[in-house]
Parts: sequence; structure tokens; C-alpha cells
Amino acid sequence: MNELAVFFCDSNKRLANLQKFIETECPESSHTRLKKQCTTRWVEKQTAVFVVKELYPAVVASLTELSMWPGETDGKATLYLRALDQNFLIAMEVLNSVLDVTKPLSVKLQGVSQDIHSAITSINGCI
Repeated sequence: MNELAVFFCDSNKRLANLQKFIETECPESSHTRLKKQCTTRWVEKQTAVFVVKELYPAVVASLTELSMWPGETDGKATLYLRALDQNFLIAMEVLNSVLDVTKPLSVKLQGVSQDIHSAITSINGCI
């Protein structure tokens, strides 16, 4: 998912192509691009996964068009398009379900007024 975000964000033309499909395929979305995953902040990782799930139809449509572009773009787009198969969808749904449960906990644990007792209580409640 992070590689997809980098692929689109590293080129203004590819990003514009994705945004065109976001407007047509996901008009209700408030997102205009995929989010890169931060290696240290779990809440940002979780948000990035939610955005990929929300924009999935636009991503597939954009990659389908990009796979016909000349040069290096078509090869990478085809590779990413093949990776977004049923196994990816199943894994994304499972990950999304887990993150729906753990995101509120992550936010709470990163709060400034967190103490060890309430942290343990929150973790046990999540489990």
C-alpha cells in the first residue's frame, strides 16, 4: 500500500490521473490522494490503510489506464494492478477490521494524559 502511495505521489501526471478517477469513481470521498505510511506512527498507518480501502475503485481504474502509458509507468502500473487481486482485497478487509478495533486504542495510548493504570485498562478492554 505504501508503494502505491509513493508511485502516485512521485509523479504529478500519475497523481493527476488518480485524482481524475477519484472524482469519478469515489465522488463522496474527501481524500484526493493516497497517504504514505509513517514507520513510527501507528495512527497514520491506520489512516493510510483506510484511505486505500476507500479509494480502491479509483486506484484500480487509474492503474488500468496507466498500464497503457509508454515507458516505465506501464510496467509498474501493470505490476501493481496484478498485486491488487482477491488475496489483497481479503487481506485489506481483515487488516481494516483489526485496525477498526485498535485505532481508538492507539489514539488513546498516545494521549498526553495517559497513565499506566488507564493504559492497561484500555488494552484489556480492546483485547
